Amino acid sequence: MAALKRHNKPIKNTAWSRPLAKAGLATRYWGERRKAAVHGYTISPSWTHKAEEIGIKSPANLTLDDITKNHRNAVKEYKSLRAVAVPLRDKYLEDLADHYAQGDEHLKAKRIRVLRRKEKVKQAYQHITGLFHHYRRSSYQMAI
Repeated sequence: MAALKRHNKPIKNTAWSRPLAKAGLATRYWGERRKAAVHGYTISPSWTHKAEEIGIKSPANLTLDDITKNHRNAVKEYKSLRAVAVPLRDKYLEDLADHYAQGDEHLKAKRIRVLRRKEKVKQAYQHITGLFHHYRRSSYQMAI
């Protein structure tokens, strides 16, 4: 049952919402920056590169309080975007279906059903592969 709970999570695909993806990356960046400040190590250059891509300009000499404040702000922004994510996702699906149907309402409704079904199938596939990999890892550890 615990394995089911661990792998039966909703899809966190944010390709349909660029602001949501940026907010999630900013949250992870500031979280990594905070861990680095607490434990006394430097973050990898890949994180610095990702921060520059999304427009975060932060000097290297920030205090822990400043980093924590930036992390809290990033989490608040991410949570506010997640709160409106369902209507944004529905709007995205409708626009995509409208593009494929090109004005035909019957075809548009059919296309929305197909897109949602594909999303559920993808989620089920991820769930099954997650269980399989978990089983494979645990049996490998038992063999050692």
